[in-house]
Parts: sequence; C-alpha cells; structure tokens
Amino acid sequence: MKVFSYLAAAAASLMLVVSCSSLKSSSSLSSSLFTQATKAAASALGCGQSSGSALSTLYNAYKTAGSINTKDATNLVSLATLATNIQGLKNNSSTSSYYTDFAKGLVSGSKNAISSSASSAITSSLANLASGTDLSALTDAASSAAKKISTAKKMKNTLTTVMNLMK
Repeated sequence: MKVFSYLAAAAASLMLVVSCSSLKSSSSLSSSLFTQATKAAASALGCGQSSGSALSTLYNAYKTAGSINTKDATNLVSLATLATNIQGLKNNSSTSSYYTDFAKGLVSGSKNAISSSASSAITSSLANLASGTDLSALTDAASSAAKKISTAKKMKNTLTTVMNLMK
C-alpha cells in the first residue's frame, strides 16, 4: 500500500510539472487577457498548495527527527514535489499576482502550518531556491523513482500470480 501511495504522490508531482511550468509558454493571440490571468492564478494557487503540503510534510519529519532524512521515500517525494512546484516563481517578480496567489496556496496547502504573515517570506526564499539552484536532478530522480515503483508493483503482481500457481 505504501508503494502505491508513493507512486500516486510521484505521479501527482509530475502532473503538476506540466501545469506549473505552462506559465513559461506563450499563449496564443486568440486567448483573452482575462482567461490568461485566471489560468495563471489557478496555476499559482495550485502550485502553492502542493508546495505548502510538501513543506508541511517535511516540517513534520523535521520536528520528529530533528533533520530531514533525504533517504526517506516520503521526504524524497515531498522534496521532488516542492522542487517541481516552485519553478514558476523564478519567472515572476516578487510584486506579481503569481507570488501573491502562490503564497495563498502555501497557507491553504499546509493547512495553516504556514501562517499568512510568514507566507511571503517563505515564497521569497523558495523563489531564490528555484532561481539559484538546478533542481532538475531532483525532479528527474522523482520521475525515475515513479517508474521503478510502477515496474516493481507490476513485477510483484506477476510473481504473486506465479507463486499461487506453484502451490
């Protein structure tokens, strides 16, 4: 069951890559400004919520262990989720509505573990991380891990069937 939950979390992270990085692409001329703004706000809010949830999970692990164990699968999935979802911050200024919507998402995604007053400073720190660090290795590792988990699950299911035939 844990394998499935890790797979689901990794898959959700990868799906958010597309939605959060879609802000980089130019939109067609036929799109209205209102539609663009609505999509950007929804994307920023969604990326903020996913980041807030990941930060909350990492914070709980930090409180429990006194550090973040980077060998723990749950922590790795949370780190990859965070790395994926903060990418949109590096393409927006700190005064943009994207930052504001992202910060609101942090609060709601963390279930208020991140306060509204701290959300701006956290958003700024995450933007600096996204701009100053190549996080692609982490997101690539998450993708690779998701494939390995999927393959292991298929193999386990097949072997279970084989073992039942051997009785």
